[in-house]
Amino acid sequence: MVRLNLEVADEFIFNNPDTARYYSLRALELATRIGDTSRMAKASNYLGITHFSQGQFVSALEFYQNAQTLSRLVNDRSGALKAMNNIGIVYPNLGAYSKAIDP
Repeated sequence: MVRLNLEVADEFIFNNPDTARYYSLRALELATRIGDTSRMAKASNYLGITHFSQGQFVSALEFYQNAQTLSRLVNDRSGALKAMNNIGIVYPNLGAYSKAIDP
């Protein structure tokens, strides 16, 4: 069920962020309930993308940081790097240019 919600969120992530947010949140809740840290990280990253695309930079940053932490917990280097990249993209939008270089 978690995987399906993530797949649906992925389909809508850039063209319908509200729908993607709904399915990402469902995935996060389900993954949390069953203790699937890897999918919790992915759902958090998706939630960060949806918040970022709607100009909600502070909440996007929080989701990206959560995704990075969770990815590191399960030794998902790719997921951690994606989150770090997204964190670096958010900081300039918050006026924190130096943090964008070294988050």
